[in-house]
Amino acid sequence: MLIIMSEIINWEVNEYPGELNKDQWMELKMAKKAELGDPILNGMALSELYRWAFEFLDQKSRILDDIPFCGIKRFFDVLCHRLDDPNLVGSYDELSKAVAWLEKADFECKIVIAGNHEITLDEPYYNNIKASYPPSLIESSPKCLSLLTSSPSITYLSHTSATIKLTSPTGPLTTFTVFGSPSSPKRGPDIIDFSAFTYPPSEDPATPTLWDAIPANIDIVVTHTPPRHHLDTVPNNGNPVPFGCESLRRALWRVRPRLAVCGHVHFGRGAEYVSWGHEEGEELSTEKWIDPAPEGKKNSLVDLVKGLGSEQRGRGREGTCVVNAAIMTESYFQRKGHRKMSKPIVVDLELPVWT
Repeated sequence: MLIIMSEIINWEVNEYPGELNKDQWMELKMAKKAELGDPILNGMALSELYRWAFEFLDQKSRILDDIPFCGIKRFFDVLCHRLDDPNLVGSYDELSKAVAWLEKADFECKIVIAGNHEITLDEPYYNNIKASYPPSLIESSPKCLSLLTSSPSITYLSHTSATIKLTSPTGPLTTFTVFGSPSSPKRGPDIIDFSAFTYPPSEDPATPTLWDAIPANIDIVVTHTPPRHHLDTVPNNGNPVPFGCESLRRALWRVRPRLAVCGHVHFGRGAEYVSWGHEEGEELSTEKWIDPAPEGKKNSLVDLVKGLGSEQRGRGREGTCVVNAAIMTESYFQRKGHRKMSKPIVVDLELPVWT
């Protein structure tokens, strides 16, 4: 928090040092403001926190000295709450509530992966950063992880695969293979970037990557990160930036699963059908999904039986439906009670029957 505050408090001053006049100094400070809010330089979480803080300051005053004490106190209270929010760190309390909710859900199969905010589930990463936490906020990674791994009704995947066989007499009696991974490309510093399960991104197709671990016979791939150039764009002052992983995109070309589900980039929520070519990494076309009932409030349907990609599927396993199922629509750092949410996405697809 001290690092963030040192940047924010110094973004504008009463005195203008050196040979610079007020306008020149303000130009430099505004450039610094843009730099701090750049997700490429600072990571999405940290840059969003900077932008939220600047928005608060802009609403109150151009100069911190002019902000009343009550305004300063509210600023610090909200900032500290955002940094200490247990939803950001995968606390045992929050995880236990989520697991209990999932276990009560009336579904025969529940597949769960973590993400970059579930820092307690990435034990090596958490052990490296927890020394900077107040003792009252330090959690036990094994205890948190056991909530998921010991659940009788949850299939927890951490860069692993599983074969699912639905056996309920009232269900579809289908079977499928699924690979799930919490990993996403590293974009910024560890301090406030919640960089659990991150890895250095690589654009070189000849370089081995962690996505080589996806088996060739997988029907469904579930990842936290989206593939590059597919539902992965983050707005950036009118210059959208792709945040997806190129190595994952190439892995999907190799494996060609029926369905690839992701999240991470809230702005990318939606679906599209990608038709693969024969050359490595080649894409022939991308068909965008349109919500058939945008006015509905319950869920959004992606129909892979008669709808999206139906024309291409006649050629065999030559395409993949990519779904960014992000629920939150905008920045994570919004005031509680005012976060905008998207409808859940339901995918209807054909899977082999085992009977």
